[in-house]
Amino acid sequence: VNTDAASVRLVLSKLAKAGLVRTSRGRSGFSELAKAADKISMLDVYRATSAPGVFAVHSHPVQKTCVVSTHHKKTMARVLEDCQSAFEASLAGTMLADIVGPMRRSA
Repeated sequence: VNTDAASVRLVLSKLAKAGLVRTSRGRSGFSELAKAADKISMLDVYRATSAPGVFAVHSHPVQKTCVVSTHHKKTMARVLEDCQSAFEASLAGTMLADIVGPMRRSA
């Protein structure tokens, strides 16, 4: 995956805690799926890895003298919650097998 081994271990640890993978330590250690790829949704993976929300409202302070500034965050928060919900619904309908299958066939 062309990344630092510690990063891979961190992600695997999170996936293991969520029951999505099994790992074994040591010289002949391994990692494997804890259940079939068609039983693991991408939402399971997303939640297990504690990925941040897809969208966020800026953290700039509200300017109380500006009508737009005083209402912007609350308004955008509702819109972005709907976007996040739609994103998660899409992930829930996508199984790991849907992603891995085409990769295996092209290899």
